[in-house]
Amino acid sequence: MEKRYKFRVYPTEAQAAQIQKNFNCCRFVYNHFLAKQIERYNSELRSESSEPATGNRQLETEKRQGYAGLHDTTSELPQLKRTAGYEWLSEADSASLSYALCDLDHAFKRFFKNVKKGNVAPGFPKFKSKKWGLKSYRCKNRAGRQADHRSSIEIGENQIKLPKLGWIKCRVSSAVEGRILSVSVIQQPSGKYFVSVYCTDVTPAALPKTEKTVGLHLGVKNLVVTSHGEHFENERYLKKSQNKINRLRRELSRKSSDSKGREKTRIKLAKAFEKVACQKTDALHKLTTKFVREYDVICIRDEQVKGMMRNRKFAKHLSDANWGEITRQLSYKCGWYGKTLVKVDKLSPSAQVCNVCGCKNTQLKPHHHKWNCPECGGAHKRAVNAAVNVLRSGRPEFTFVESV
Repeated sequence: MEKRYKFRVYPTEAQAAQIQKNFNCCRFVYNHFLAKQIERYNSELRSESSEPATGNRQLETEKRQGYAGLHDTTSELPQLKRTAGYEWLSEADSASLSYALCDLDHAFKRFFKNVKKGNVAPGFPKFKSKKWGLKSYRCKNRAGRQADHRSSIEIGENQIKLPKLGWIKCRVSSAVEGRILSVSVIQQPSGKYFVSVYCTDVTPAALPKTEKTVGLHLGVKNLVVTSHGEHFENERYLKKSQNKINRLRRELSRKSSDSKGREKTRIKLAKAFEKVACQKTDALHKLTTKFVREYDVICIRDEQVKGMMRNRKFAKHLSDANWGEITRQLSYKCGWYGKTLVKVDKLSPSAQVCNVCGCKNTQLKPHHHKWNCPECGGAHKRAVNAAVNVLRSGRPEFTFVESV
């Protein structure tokens, strides 16, 4: 299997300058060939017909001379580096420039795929900005040609070796397993540098079997409620930092453009958002790892988060809860450690259905956290009852589940 490891790096001034050169060169190559592709398409379209192509004909024309393959551009890139005035492209890692073309290729393929599906906004590739967006580039691990030669990427004790940069101070927080294929160098908006190590042939050890099963109910006040009655509170990290973020936003709006004070405030705001993201990520990883370690089968509703986000009154609270990230982490962690994740259909019985007799209480409102079944008289907690119903839908062999 494949796995990524993310570590923070601390480059020197010379190494940071080289990293910025790589960023600029990759961005230039991406934008240069995107502009060339648009110009090539327009010129060929005008030569074929004076009338604009529509529908399938337009799509086929774009595919024919588009980025369905990299045959033309891979040969044009070395020529561009030898052209007068573009010699500075040779200062960057050659593999990172090729990866920039691959990114452009993937962008066009996603665009063609969305056009085929008939999406309203297919997402034509856009030019990359120097001021906005995440800065990153990828470098390839090249093995030595001879037995005594080392690879271009190596990881040592608290350091990592990268092409054009040499050894960089790195906080290696976990042992890297498998074979390294490539490394992405990333600069966050806050100015911090990270490396994402992409490895293959990783064989994680399966966790011991516990013979336990659990159903999970996702919420806003309580982030997760289990079918056994456990409640995990939603810390709402964004809400706790909202006053500070709003203050920094007002301060940023008052600063003059291109001033040093504006850049300092922008970094403070980026660090505030980064702190919230790190708090969320850390809490969710600890929570999902706990479930994977303690249970063999985990049942969860397949919530349509994208559709629920259209509700403007609920979207902010839902994004702070990160339901989609919980399901994503459980999915790949269960695959790693030999556990089973069962996604229950969104139309399955929910909190309104009694988990004992199956009676549906249509009078139940969202603010009713406790209720009694009108038929069997069972007392239920809304979230726990929903988690039990999720467990019953995910594991149909459980014909009877006692109310918690």
